[in-house]
Amino acid sequence: MKILKILGISLFTLLLGVNSYLLLDKKNKNNTNTKSKSISQLNYVQNLETLLYTNIYLNIDSNLETDLKCFDEKGKKFHLSELINERPKLILRISERMCDLCITSELNSLKRINTDIRKDDIILLATYSNFNSLRILKKKHGIPFKIYKVGTIHESSLEQQNTPYYFVLEKNMIPKYQFIPDKNMNKLTDKYLNDLTPYFLNKYGLIKEIKSGIEFTNSIYNFGKVKNGKTHSTIFTFNNNMEKPLIIQDIKTSCGCTISKYSKAPVLPKSKSNIKIDYKAEHLGKFQKQIMVFSNAKNSMVRLIIQGEVV
Repeated sequence: MKILKILGISLFTLLLGVNSYLLLDKKNKNNTNTKSKSISQLNYVQNLETLLYTNIYLNIDSNLETDLKCFDEKGKKFHLSELINERPKLILRISERMCDLCITSELNSLKRINTDIRKDDIILLATYSNFNSLRILKKKHGIPFKIYKVGTIHESSLEQQNTPYYFVLEKNMIPKYQFIPDKNMNKLTDKYLNDLTPYFLNKYGLIKEIKSGIEFTNSIYNFGKVKNGKTHSTIFTFNNNMEKPLIIQDIKTSCGCTISKYSKAPVLPKSKSNIKIDYKAEHLGKFQKQIMVFSNAKNSMVRLIIQGEVV
C-alpha cells in the first residue's frame, strides 16, 4: 500500500513535470514565434514607411496657374503670384470634398511640429463653397496660418487625389517638394516638415548652404520639343563631396517611360560620375518626370527632373 502510494505520487510528479515542460516549451516557442513575428512586422512597417516616404515625390506633374485667384477671409482678391515674396511658402492644399479626418490630421501636424518654418510662410489654399465655411474651419481648428479661398487648381494632377497635399512655392512659381500625406502615418508628415527646415533656414539666411554629400551640377533638364515615339537622353553629372566612397544604391523613376543607367562602382572622394536618363516619348503634350536618387550620402534621396513637350 505504501509502495503504491509512493508510485502514485511519483507518477503524478512525473506527469506534472512533463506537463510543465511541455507548457514551458510551448510558451518559449510562442514567445519566439511572437518575437520573430513582431520583428518581421516591425521590419515590414519600417520598409513600408520608407517606401511610402521615398515615393512621395513621384507621379506628380508640377504645373500651376500663376494667376490663380485667391481670396482672403474678408473677400479681398489676390493672384497666387502676389502671395509669394522673396521667401518661399509652404502650401497646404485642402478642400471641403476631402475627408474631415484627413484635413484635421494635417492641420494638427502643422500646429504640433516644432520647426523653424515661420508661421507667415505657411499658407492654406482652401476650396470651400463660401467664406463662412472658411471662417468656421479656421475657428474650429484654431488655425494660426494664412488661409485663402481658391477654386480648383485644374493644371495639377494632385487635385485628382481628393486628399490634402503639400508643396513649396518660390517666386518662379514652380511647385517643389510635393508631398501626399496619410492620416494613419503622421510621422511621415513630421519627417517631411522636419526635412524642409534646413531649406527654409537657408532661405532665411540663418544658415549657410551646406554642401551635400552628393552634389549634382544640374538637377533639372529641359528637352524642349521632342518627337513622339522616339527615345531622348540626357546625362546628370554629380560630385562626391564626402571623405569616403559614394555608392548609388538605387534610382526610382516616376514611370516606365523613364529609364536610368548608372555605374554601381563606388565613386571616390572628390571625384565625379554621372547618371544617364532615357525618356521614351509616348504621349503628346508637356511632360515632367522625376527621378529619385538614393545613395550612402547623408542627403540621400536627391530629386532630378526632366521636362519638355512631345510634338
